[in-house]
Amino acid sequence: MSLRSVDGLLAEIYAHPTDDGPRLVLADLLQEAGDPRGELIALQCRGGDPAREKALLVVHARAWMGEIGVAVAKGSGRDRPVFRRGFLASAYLTFKNPQEAVRIGGDPAWATLDRLVFGKDGRMTEAMRHARVVRIACDTLDYEQGASLFGDGPPWAIEELAIDHGAAGLATTTRLPRLRILRTSNRVELFDAPIAAQLEELECTDLSTKLVVEAGKRFHKLRELRFTARRAAWRLVFTRDPDGAFTIATLVGGVPEVTVLDEALAALRPRTLRVDGACDRAAILATATARGIGEVVLAGERHAIGGWRAPVTPPPKPVIEPDLLDHPDAVCFAPSGCSVWVAVQQGTRRFTIPELEPGALVGSSRMYRSPLIRGGDRIASVAFCRVSVRDGETGTEDFDAPTRTEVDDAAFSPDGKLMATGLRNGGVLVWNLAQRVAASPWKIVPRCADHVAFSPDGTLLAVGSRYNTLAVAHVARHRTIWRLQPNPSAIAFASNDRLLAVITDPRMALVALATADGTELACHPYPSWAAGIRVVGDRAFIGWGDDTVSAHDLATLAEVWRVTIGAGNRACELDVSSDGTRVAVVRYTEQRLVLLDAATGAVVNQR
Repeated sequence: MSLRSVDGLLAEIYAHPTDDGPRLVLADLLQEAGDPRGELIALQCRGGDPAREKALLVVHARAWMGEIGVAVAKGSGRDRPVFRRGFLASAYLTFKNPQEAVRIGGDPAWATLDRLVFGKDGRMTEAMRHARVVRIACDTLDYEQGASLFGDGPPWAIEELAIDHGAAGLATTTRLPRLRILRTSNRVELFDAPIAAQLEELECTDLSTKLVVEAGKRFHKLRELRFTARRAAWRLVFTRDPDGAFTIATLVGGVPEVTVLDEALAALRPRTLRVDGACDRAAILATATARGIGEVVLAGERHAIGGWRAPVTPPPKPVIEPDLLDHPDAVCFAPSGCSVWVAVQQGTRRFTIPELEPGALVGSSRMYRSPLIRGGDRIASVAFCRVSVRDGETGTEDFDAPTRTEVDDAAFSPDGKLMATGLRNGGVLVWNLAQRVAASPWKIVPRCADHVAFSPDGTLLAVGSRYNTLAVAHVARHRTIWRLQPNPSAIAFASNDRLLAVITDPRMALVALATADGTELACHPYPSWAAGIRVVGDRAFIGWGDDTVSAHDLATLAEVWRVTIGAGNRACELDVSSDGTRVAVVRYTEQRLVLLDAATGAVVNQR
């Protein structure tokens, strides 16, 4: 076994911690050399014997942590060290002193940890940039350290953060574009913070009437607002309904002072109050009656009070930002074709057709060049390790499809019942949209499932990878039919028997392949890569990487028309309306949205 090859694989793992490919190569190399860590990596990546995993970790866990292991405490419960896919992934950290934190804080091995809990002298460093869940213990950070942590710098990957002291830095930070869940003390400075509009869950210690009032006005995406007492054993949770009002309040584990509860109920006026735990029934019912609560549920017993009315002033809608086309990188038509959705830096915005008048902004910050797709009456947008599925006309969120690995692409089946997501580690998840569950990950390509597409009858799934792999698989049988080694930049089915692909290696061309065996049926050479292919009717529409958009006859791949959209060598992301009459194109660098006539390529409108 070559030490150099092991070091190279470790460097690749740390550079791409969500990719299973280098880990599995390392597993094979270590197993050939008799190193037991190779067995652990294989067991945890491919599935195996949990008892054997535990036995290996009992003997070797501390050694496999490497130098950073000196800061990893034993912990208990959720804070115990956890290995996933052969590497340390979650840990409770207690540095002996600030000097130790500085000394090992730059170790590349931190890259595999996605959950960090900081105890004494906790310090986050740039090496910990991949952590998605971070909890910083009370008194770990002071005001200045918190301001420094969340000051200027590249964005963190944190999605869930628990912090008390040092939270002041959250008021102005732009380093948390993925943050969805925040647990902190009552911090009024969060009201005007950039993160306020993206939070989905907020938990605070001690009940604040002001925070209750302001949450309904400023935290537009907030689904749950929780208050947990520092010393008393109660928790008050306000839950938002689809219309944006906090209509359900739930008390768990006890009851705060009646005056405090009265102020909170007066602020949000929920329709239902649920109390789980011992309480003064008469006082609760009297408070609910005075505040116009519609019903009270006490230990499962329902008391209808009546008199509840929805708040006269509904929560305000998010303000439309002046930068309407802030670096658009994906586009798709609404199912009706009356509007088009454009992925911008802040989320996804709707524009009317053909006027291109801007509408509401939905969703949150996204990765550059994350796909936006349409299927049936839904649309879906990819954002890091999840796919957000929404109503295709209104943008109302249906559900989130989370994954453990970054998502590169997604596709709906033609009947709208399934959704496939291509993962960075080469796996594919097929979701049952009715049940909102996914089957076990399916490894169709070795690495990076960058492109996925269903056949028109929904029986086949094509998967393309930047690592010179193109494959077609049978969905129901969970079986790969064939696998070739071109380098595809875009794929789409022309029919059940024909797959289109723009390839860049071994030659640059648009090709048609037989779905039965991958035989090449037709070829149209072109010296560029493609950002996307859409097939409607008897034509294929392609957005190329050289600022052009073209239409092709499906039978021969002959070019019907080609237009130049911009100036430079940039990609044109596109979509075609379901009736095949309009083509929408976005240009990231020029921040443009262009509407074309699908028959001729003529510009209908642009913004």
